[in-house]
Amino acid sequence: MDYKNKKRQLRNYLWRYRRSLSRKAAIERRLKEAKEEMEYPISGMKIGIEIHGSTPSDGAAAIPLKIGMIESNLKEQKEYATQMMLDVLSVIDYIPTEHPAREVIEMRYLDGAAWKDIQSKKDRCRTQCMQLESQGIDMLLHNANAMKIVRRGLAEEEKRYDTVHKRT
Repeated sequence: MDYKNKKRQLRNYLWRYRRSLSRKAAIERRLKEAKEEMEYPISGMKIGIEIHGSTPSDGAAAIPLKIGMIESNLKEQKEYATQMMLDVLSVIDYIPTEHPAREVIEMRYLDGAAWKDIQSKKDRCRTQCMQLESQGIDMLLHNANAMKIVRRGLAEEEKRYDTVHKRT
């Protein structure tokens, strides 16, 4: 794999935590909608004939089951997000704490800060902030221990994807 692809792969790895938070937020929205539907059901009665029998997803009676499933997914996603944060931090820890690139990397990949917010906080122009981020990425790419964690994490993520999507 060439250097450019390794950089892309590392950045993708570092975004794992933010992606897991986005998924958690989506599940929380889904839970809120299900609870609202429970309060004001729009499908209290199913219209039509069910040829294959009824299923647990029929009508308003299924809303508590739906809420339970969503809450279970949310709990799982919260645990996953916590693990992703720890995984990403374990890689970022290979950048020295006092190095200015460290704060930029943390702001970008842990806090999900936009470049304009980073440059405002760092009191630097966007180009300088992007250069610091690139320096931090380069430090990580040249650190064998950090890259070992990244490779292992990406392999686990692929395995998790295969399990969820039943690929072998």
